Amino acid sequence: MKFWATSSAALLALNIVGALDAHGWRQQSIYQLLTDRFSREDDVEAPCNLIARQYCGGTWKGIIDKLDYIQGMGFTAIWISPVSANLPEGYHGYYTTDFYQINPRFGTAQDLKNLSAELHRRGMYLMLDVIANHVAVPRRSKFRPSDGTWGVFNQDDDFHKLMWCRDWDNQLEVEQCWLGEKGDIALPDLNTENPKVVLELQKIVHWLVQEFSVDGLRVDTLKHIRKSFWPDYEKAAGVWCTGEVLHGDPAYTLPYQGSALSSVLNYPLYFTLRRAFQSPDGFMIELTDMILRIQHEAVDPTTLTTFLEFHTVPRFAHETSDEALRLNALAYPFLGDGIPITYSGAEQGYSGGEDPLNREPMWLSKFDTSSRLYSFVARLNAARALA
Repeated sequence: MKFWATSSAALLALNIVGALDAHGWRQQSIYQLLTDRFSREDDVEAPCNLIARQYCGGTWKGIIDKLDYIQGMGFTAIWISPVSANLPEGYHGYYTTDFYQINPRFGTAQDLKNLSAELHRRGMYLMLDVIANHVAVPRRSKFRPSDGTWGVFNQDDDFHKLMWCRDWDNQLEVEQCWLGEKGDIALPDLNTENPKVVLELQKIVHWLVQEFSVDGLRVDTLKHIRKSFWPDYEKAAGVWCTGEVLHGDPAYTLPYQGSALSSVLNYPLYFTLRRAFQSPDGFMIELTDMILRIQHEAVDPTTLTTFLEFHTVPRFAHETSDEALRLNALAYPFLGDGIPITYSGAEQGYSGGEDPLNREPMWLSKFDTSSRLYSFVARLNAARALA
């Protein structure tokens, strides 16, 4: 593996030519998809056992084949699953093993480059999901960093000592504990106080962006690493980043914008938006208050990323059968402040419940462009583009 920099200072001095800045991303509309569940390159309407939590066959080539479908709704960027090598159970991309190896279940490195190139040919942009907080190991296995499974992270002090999260109000514990206590997979926490680990993570994200011509990043588990780690990470990436801070209190979430990354996912608005539109007697006053509070407290509310659903939460259509409420809720991210994200399947009325039932394969919808919701989303994007 070759790198263009041998020190942190030299690495951070390199920028990605032509990358979209915050203003550029403010103009975009993002379509999020799970690579494994979006499109198979053989175009077979294969069954997918959601409960089994296994690969169902979606690939980067499959995405390329369906870009007309995405672009037909007016989306200008796609957010895809993490691309690094994963455990066999990691169909979603979040069970990283070696950060420098590409997940062969999604295709080859050239396939990913082809996807990026085709997006750019169309005037669209590629957002990559990235992980810096942890790697993954089956709970039944002994975790030995020195066995080489985790690539450059091969020493005991590359990881925090095993400690499961107990006190979610203890920020130091949140930043150093391991995730995955209740599942079959444990997520050993990288020691991001170790200068070696910090530099390696910067090299990894820089390589990913450069190698695959990535335009922006969605950063996983932001609150699980100290805030001071993130500005240099974003500089190393050289592209605009929005990060996941899974917390509904704007006093906790919003300070990560600016002090950590350029943008965060607007979870405070998400929780309030869902409550407001779940029933005719929804909490509209609460929604109004939250909008005003975010406008007042956020560094830049127009570059927060806004959403109604994605792959970690139940579909909104699972929570209410009222079509008017569903349409209004779906419309809000396009019409309010912020950069809208739409999770694939919303335009086909998918209504899956808790994970893994909210990860339905898109090919079973036959990518129907005649559906009412598909046209509705296209009109929302068209209206936003004129604003």
